[in-house]
Amino acid sequence: MLKYIKYVMILLLMSTTKNLFSKVRSFSGKVTDINKKGIAYASLKAVERNEVFYCDGSGKFNFRADTDSIDLLSVTSQGFEAKELETESLSKDSIIIELDRSSRHLKEASIKADGGKIKVDRAGNDKSSHSAGCFLTYKDEIAVYLKIEQEKNAVLKSIAAYITKDGLPATKFLMHVYIKDSATGGPGEEITDSLLVVHGRKGNEWITADLSERILQVKDGIFVSVEWASGYGNDYFPIPLKNATNYYSGNDSLREVFNGQVVGLNWQSGQPQVYRRYARDIYENNNSGKWFLTKPLRGGHKLGLWICPMIYCTYTYLER
Repeated sequence: MLKYIKYVMILLLMSTTKNLFSKVRSFSGKVTDINKKGIAYASLKAVERNEVFYCDGSGKFNFRADTDSIDLLSVTSQGFEAKELETESLSKDSIIIELDRSSRHLKEASIKADGGKIKVDRAGNDKSSHSAGCFLTYKDEIAVYLKIEQEKNAVLKSIAAYITKDGLPATKFLMHVYIKDSATGGPGEEITDSLLVVHGRKGNEWITADLSERILQVKDGIFVSVEWASGYGNDYFPIPLKNATNYYSGNDSLREVFNGQVVGLNWQSGQPQVYRRYARDIYENNNSGKWFLTKPLRGGHKLGLWICPMIYCTYTYLER
């Protein structure tokens, strides 16, 4: 017994000593562009811990972290070059982090009406009502591949996601557009050059992001995603998940809570390509932050149909 007590005391002493010498400090400041204008909702990621902190709408940030476990901060925002900073080198006072505009320019696309008519078409699951919902938590993301016929030289017009009345429909969320990664077949490089922050109102509605001014040319298809965003005034407590028809939402037997909005699911013909990534390790995927292919659910009584997130895009093309 005495030996056991001695062992416990040693562990307590080690724990106390570690806490005494840990280097927990505050990081506060602002992320700006070269014109000293704050970059709204830029993110600062603790590289070693896969932990993300977000700026507010004016680019300001304030958080606490242990510099013994965090050596590098990766600062990113859509349309800007990422920057990595050593935590030890950052000022103990107000920190100003300046990001440069991205040097990657999207290839300009144009559609001329000579010898043809400009048409508008859509790809994806655009049903008018939902059969189930996708319940996830902050920093999770779900993406679906929207195929476009190869012969169509398409320019993206808009993307849309259906938000149900379950959960908190007015929660702000992010939408992204990715090209397909030729190596993995999943989402690859993001082609949107700025953050697309949208939200619903009362739910059971389509939420649309207009991309017509960005001139994004797409071939074969794209991945469009919905991200459950931390920050943006969204930091509500998790909502218990009860009596919900829940697919594409993690292992049902393990998931007990969700945050924010709920994406509608409905049946479609043809097997969808759906990818997810989580900000944490779960039963299905122990590689947090990485995309993984979701096994599609085929309807029992709905033969030949598959459950799919209600996400679609519209695009213009020239019909000759």
